[in-house]
Amino acid sequence: MARDLKLNIPIQPARGYSLTMSATKQMPRHALILGERRVAVSPMDDLLRFTGRLEVGNGSMTPDPRWIQRIENSAREYLRIDEKLDIKETWAGLRPTTPDGVPIIGRSPNHSNLVLATGHAMLGLSLGPGTGQVVAELINGKKAEFDLSPLRLERF
Repeated sequence: MARDLKLNIPIQPARGYSLTMSATKQMPRHALILGERRVAVSPMDDLLRFTGRLEVGNGSMTPDPRWIQRIENSAREYLRIDEKLDIKETWAGLRPTTPDGVPIIGRSPNHSNLVLATGHAMLGLSLGPGTGQVVAELINGKKAEFDLSPLRLERF
């Protein structure tokens, strides 16, 4: 669609990973980010999910077992999780990523009736509500509550 609209949106796929297991004996009470390891921890009722890693240039959707193991090892550095895990799912999927890692949010430079909101990489779900709010404001002719210029497509 971008090509048809004569827009050059520099998005490339980056592969991210997740590991989902049955709840452990000592479950975290809320979501966590293990900042130094870049791993997110998401307790979900009777499941626990760890997500992390972002590989640019690999379009495969098949999880690399080495990276799944590294995510588990990183989680073990910070959390007390069961020695033997009941792994329910491992996953690798593609996330839209910009060259500078910052999403593109704002009006199209070529189309006054088009608002762009893409390139969130690993933060799509985290930034989704805020992005939705900004997009709604722009569509309704309101000014965003903060300066959107660092997020504009024209920065590329």
